[in-house]
Amino acid sequence: MKIRVFVLFLLLSVAALSACSGSSELDFGSAKFRLLHLIPDSSAIQVEIDGSTEVEDLRYLEVSEYRKISSGTQLVEVSPLNSFLTYFRESKNFRDGREYSIFAVGLQDVEGDEEDVDGIFVEDDNDKPDSGNARIRIINAIPENQLSLDVYVTAPETNPDTIAPSIDRMRFKDVTDYLEAPAGIYKIHVRNDQTNVDEFITSPIELADRRVYTIALVTSRGGDKPYNALVVRDR
Repeated sequence: MKIRVFVLFLLLSVAALSACSGSSELDFGSAKFRLLHLIPDSSAIQVEIDGSTEVEDLRYLEVSEYRKISSGTQLVEVSPLNSFLTYFRESKNFRDGREYSIFAVGLQDVEGDEEDVDGIFVEDDNDKPDSGNARIRIINAIPENQLSLDVYVTAPETNPDTIAPSIDRMRFKDVTDYLEAPAGIYKIHVRNDQTNVDEFITSPIELADRRVYTIALVTSRGGDKPYNALVVRDR
């Protein structure tokens, strides 16, 4: 997966790659996390941190609020609500003063009746971008589509045939680094990188000044498009 740098389209933020995602709201010895439910065939899910339920009854495409927990190594368990099944169970290090997202992705029902669900654990950077800019990152959370995808984030009137992709060869579970773009209206074109055929095109998306966003490429439930984009304003 490559992220290309374009003036007037997307700018790779060097500062975003090196900056800490500390928060003045956090006391010493604490961190924050949130859970995003991106498992299209799963019922509501919950998460336990060291045996304590922190988020419950989270439904598909819902995002929990940030939850304050102790920093340090914690056992993270994500499971369907009211079920003996565990989707994933893993110890993670929550660094002091940092914020994290846990993306629950995959499919519950796959060939052989064994779930194939994973938790992607990433550190967030919710510091405000420079004036006039917005900051975004993108995750490919489409489990049914194992193709390599090219992603174009452009002004609505831009024809993607005339430019290189903003992100190329993006595979399932890939998460981009943070990108900065001038605040404004954009569309996202997602294409098969082998055939250059559109998998889907989003409606116009507004990226507001000095805001931070996570954009998840997801499976639609119903409607006329199999895939879509979930846009979450992080800060």
